[in-house]
Amino acid sequence: MPVPEVAALAELNEMVDRWGLEEEGWRIRSRPRTIGEYFEVEQPHLKPLPV
Repeated sequence: MPVPEVAALAELNEMVDRWGLEEEGWRIRSRPRTIGEYFEVEQPHLKPLPV
């Protein structure tokens, strides 16, 4: 994948957020759940981001 060209860090962050949402429904090879479903299970175990 080529390096994205952006005018500001905020624009890059928006692109990354959009990619994450697009990939939520993807399955990795023959795994039974989507990426989003695995994240739903893992999310409660993650620490909150610092302020």
